[in-house]
Amino acid sequence: DAAADQAWSLLLRTGQTGAAFKRDPDLSHEERFVTKLLRAAIGQPPVILVDRPGMLLPDLHYPPYLEALLGKLADTLNDCWILDYTWNAPLYPNR
Repeated sequence: DAAADQAWSLLLRTGQTGAAFKRDPDLSHEERFVTKLLRAAIGQPPVILVDRPGMLLPDLHYPPYLEALLGKLADTLNDCWILDYTWNAPLYPNR
């Protein structure tokens, strides 16, 4: 019950509660990305690495989406690194 409550709470925070009862083939790209990120976050690793997010989120302008999503999970994630092609650097705000 505690794990289900934690998962539901994270889905609620990210606005993806619709993904809760779907099987993987039925998930949208966005839902699949969020559920993968949340599965990683629950394990509380020191670093979560997102490799080439454009391949995982082909339907979204992903840099602002990632910024908003990671902001919603800021207190849950230890550190999240995004690896992307160098030519996509202008898409990200300077940090």
